[in-house]
Amino acid sequence: MKASKHVTITPYGKKKENKAKMVVEKELTIYTVLEIKEHFLEAINQYNELDVQIKNVENIDLSFIQLIESLRKTAEEYDKKISISAELMDETQTLVDNAGFDPILRT
Repeated sequence: MKASKHVTITPYGKKKENKAKMVVEKELTIYTVLEIKEHFLEAINQYNELDVQIKNVENIDLSFIQLIESLRKTAEEYDKKISISAELMDETQTLVDNAGFDPILRT
């Protein structure tokens, strides 16, 4: 997989635990969602446990929220563990909360 401005995947823990941290940042919109999806799928295939951290968000839209929900369902289908956390600026967090998507960005 080629390098990304939006996704970093770093293995951690003991090798046999097969865990990785995935940081997703900056532009999280329809313009980058396909690239981010490719990295998600690669990580789900490669690791048993994935810790997804969303931070340094410049833009976020519904397509990214839908991708996160799809990722959660895909991980469940593959019997993989996934945790998702988001560090959003106050105004972005308020927008996400008011739209009812807050539970999707927290597990």
